[in-house]
Amino acid sequence: KETVPYLILMDITLPGMNGLEAIKWLKEGDVTATIPIIAISASAMTADIKRGYQAGAIRYITKPINVTEAIEVVREILDQR
Repeated sequence: KETVPYLILMDITLPGMNGLEAIKWLKEGDVTATIPIIAISASAMTADIKRGYQAGAIRYITKPINVTEAIEVVREILDQR
């Protein structure tokens, strides 16, 4: 049996396929298309954040991560599911 996550935390800087490509790929999948994705990146320019949302991220958190804020975002998204 496959286990489908309730939420994905996606680092944008990944080896090989970058996080934006991975988000797009997940959003095209039959099983993964509806899973909310939070993008996480040190790239905090407006254009970077916009690309994250355009790829399909539901939220974009910049590094260094504010742990309290990140937990609130995760709770908010999981409460909606």
